[in-house]
Amino acid sequence: MSYRIGNNYKLAIELETTYGTPVESSATFLPDVCEMKDAVAKVEVPAKTGTLLPQATGGQPGYKTGTVTIKGALSDAHEVLLPAMLSASSPYVMNPSQKTNYSYTIYQILDESTDDTVHRATGCVCESFKITGEGGGVITYEATFKTDGAIDREETIAGGLTYTTPTVDPFLFADTTCLRYGGVTKYNSFSLDIGKTFADDKNVFQNSNTKTFEAITSTNATLNMEWNYDTAADASIYDTILDDTCNVDSIVLNDDANSWTITTY
Repeated sequence: MSYRIGNNYKLAIELETTYGTPVESSATFLPDVCEMKDAVAKVEVPAKTGTLLPQATGGQPGYKTGTVTIKGALSDAHEVLLPAMLSASSPYVMNPSQKTNYSYTIYQILDESTDDTVHRATGCVCESFKITGEGGGVITYEATFKTDGAIDREETIAGGLTYTTPTVDPFLFADTTCLRYGGVTKYNSFSLDIGKTFADDKNVFQNSNTKTFEAITSTNATLNMEWNYDTAADASIYDTILDDTCNVDSIVLNDDANSWTITTY
């Protein structure tokens, strides 16, 4: 039994083959926190109500959207999260263009006896993905997704949701190696923020209340690192930053059996 923020649920996620089409047979279980929120666009209606008080006729509901945020300790089991934001395998780099499979179905499984009652979000496109680590702790992550519409609440899946339960062995900051930036290899902490910007919803929904795709307009990333001042190593840092040559640096996350290399430029 899993408890998260006072709620009893399990989290499962999987890449979709077709944007917005639920995946019910091969999801991956993750023991993490999941928050699902709905939003409804408000359509202002110019109407004379004959009163100084706002009336219901002054506004109508428009298209429905949602956001999903998941977070927890990062492990090799979380590799399912990487393909839509990064390349398909290690060493991971940012995708230069939008991939065909870039959306997820995310489930909050509410009935653990049968796994058939769920909150379900479809067409989930990763908007931001943050990885952090600091001395004495585990590597953590937080990912935020845009959905293709409202969250499906209390849905029943005939026969129950099928998912795999991988071994979750969190990456430790103490096992994080090969952090290279101008010769510095010993760090106190780091954070890697990867984000995407999208076309406005009104330009995606157009003359419909159904979203059929997500238009990504740009991708960006920020790498922050903190280390103790080292005279020998720090002397070359600014030369590296200001050099006109693109520098390649890596974050290597390790556990007892697996290794991820995330390459930055």
